[in-house]
Amino acid sequence: MKKAPTLTIGIPCRNEAAFVGECLASLVSQDIETSFRVVVSDNNSQDESASIVERVISKNDNPRCELTLIRNNKDLSAGENFKRVFDYAESTPFFMWLGAHDALSTNFVREGTQLMESDEGCGMASGNPYSIAPLPTRDQFSSPQLMVGAIYDYSQEDPFHRYLLSAIKTGNCTIFHSIFRRKALSGYSWREAPSADHIMISRLLWSGKLRYFNGGYIRRYFKRDVSQRKKAAGYYEKNSEFFDAYVSDFYRLIAEKHSQFLATTYSKVLFDILLDRYGFPPDAAWPRAFGTAFGARSARLFVLSIGKSDVVKANGMDFSQGELLKQCMELSQSPNWLATYLRYVLMRLKKALAARAH
Repeated sequence: MKKAPTLTIGIPCRNEAAFVGECLASLVSQDIETSFRVVVSDNNSQDESASIVERVISKNDNPRCELTLIRNNKDLSAGENFKRVFDYAESTPFFMWLGAHDALSTNFVREGTQLMESDEGCGMASGNPYSIAPLPTRDQFSSPQLMVGAIYDYSQEDPFHRYLLSAIKTGNCTIFHSIFRRKALSGYSWREAPSADHIMISRLLWSGKLRYFNGGYIRRYFKRDVSQRKKAAGYYEKNSEFFDAYVSDFYRLIAEKHSQFLATTYSKVLFDILLDRYGFPPDAAWPRAFGTAFGARSARLFVLSIGKSDVVKANGMDFSQGELLKQCMELSQSPNWLATYLRYVLMRLKKALAARAH
């Protein structure tokens, strides 16, 4: 009797005709004795992506690799398409996302699933990360190169340690393409936020350690102009939505098993880490939100040089220290991200006042 698949590989796809065939070929050729599923969600591609996937499905002679194509006839956001393949995999305990222009070594699925099945403490089973990049003189890509900077040590025993350390250290997010337990994302909000892969990596590390196995994830990189277009579109921007989604996720995880006080305390630690790493978010949502705290002075509010001058200005005027402290203390009682930040500001202002008094 054929054993039911334990792993689903989800491939969000849009306009990947040049590479999706090679991606699927690396899956059909997996060296494995048990079956696994592959789900491609084509996001209304305007090229031949869907047709190529259909041809691979029709010619697939590997009974252990079950290929499925989902056609979306309207544009989904990137987040919606990632969730689409994740939801389709509800019957398998393990899941991973694979880029439609990436590829796996032939032992990846076997080694990764064996690791997850044998180690309950493993939250993410990752192959070694390799990159291929476009060659400058012709329309070809380099041979795979090991990305040492994309290898992390998240083997700590404490889930608080792993979560916060990942917020501090994770830059290259290739480990996002690890095998993990689907239940680890139970309760995740799936809200649209830039760099959501950072948040999901931290959440998965809350569920268990990152472990590497002897397999390769081959990640394709493109010319600089592609990255520049993504950056200009805000794809990598660490704005207030990113901060809010990150802090809210951590708070919910802690509050499920611990006190509200502990959840608030550790959420503030995460908030401080994000501020130290990325600085004050560049978008206008926060100044508007802060403005509502100051009544008639609710035009634009800026927090300038936090940690240096601790000066808060609105409409170009300094707030009196007493008024500012009073406003912050009143707002800091509400249980949301704005209150968390105001508690941070309040703490810094109190320290600054104490230093000036001496």
